Amino acid sequence: MVQYTTSNALLRDASNSAVTFTDSTALQNRPQYMSGVRTGRLFATLSDAQCANDQTHYCANRVDELEVFYQWETGPNQWNQFAAVKDSSGTIATFDAPLQVSYSVPGDVAKYGDYAGKAIVLQYGGFGNLWGIPGHCVSHLTNAEVSCDTQNSRYVPAFAIPFDDVLGRLTNGSSAYLAKWLDREIRFARKDIAVCNAANVTLPSSPTLPDASGLQNPADPASAIYIGEKPTVTDATRVIDGDVKW
Repeated sequence: MVQYTTSNALLRDASNSAVTFTDSTALQNRPQYMSGVRTGRLFATLSDAQCANDQTHYCANRVDELEVFYQWETGPNQWNQFAAVKDSSGTIATFDAPLQVSYSVPGDVAKYGDYAGKAIVLQYGGFGNLWGIPGHCVSHLTNAEVSCDTQNSRYVPAFAIPFDDVLGRLTNGSSAYLAKWLDREIRFARKDIAVCNAANVTLPSSPTLPDASGLQNPADPASAIYIGEKPTVTDATRVIDGDVKW
């Protein structure tokens, strides 16, 4: 019988040494192990494996009947391994799960389509990550809705949450949050040229495009938009747009 213990996700043998596989050549010569290797069923109480009719012996079928057991696995692949972040004291840091928030879609059918007036659940995973807004695929040429199997189609959200104190409010229990986009996209539907002609829309023959001559440096004291001397940053940024990073 061999006793194993675990600490910080490492499997240790009876001498408290981490169980490792260091011979990469041997692993490469045995392709049957390239998907990883794992232990049999590990359990905490030895008596759980005692035979029902003879408790001086241990029976494999008793282990197979356990409701709770453990297995340890390792291998050359990402899914065979475990990685963790430790703080300055060596303790493995824990991370919060994405925040579940509810959003009541406004009732404007013209803007929100089939989702108008409905409540949906979204997940906030940190700065710039709000998941769960439904969507569909559109043609990159006409902007018309198409099957997502269409070549060069683009997946786009079905609607955008407005930056509004009322219509853009998300909730989690008694807590309320305000959504604000980082980037916005405006897509135009394709119109027949006859529609433009009927609306007397004409294109200028020699348009003047802006250049860089009007740009100003906000850190230049002589600039009309001067906001102060640029600070010298020596440490990692703690807060970005109100989101505390560490």
